[in-house]
Amino acid sequence: MNVLQLMVQESFTILLTTDQNLRYQQNLQQAGVAVIVLVASSNRLPDLLPLDIC
Repeated sequence: MNVLQLMVQESFTILLTTDQNLRYQQNLQQAGVAVIVLVASSNRLPDLLPLDIC
């Protein structure tokens, strides 16, 4: 069982990720969760904070 299947099983609805290649690794149309890809220069917190996703 992969992470997306576990998310559906546990009633998660959104996946936030910085993995811009996820669409090539998983079938996101059948994932059952919304996927939001954060695009920044790195996945370090100081680079993500300016995105102001809250």
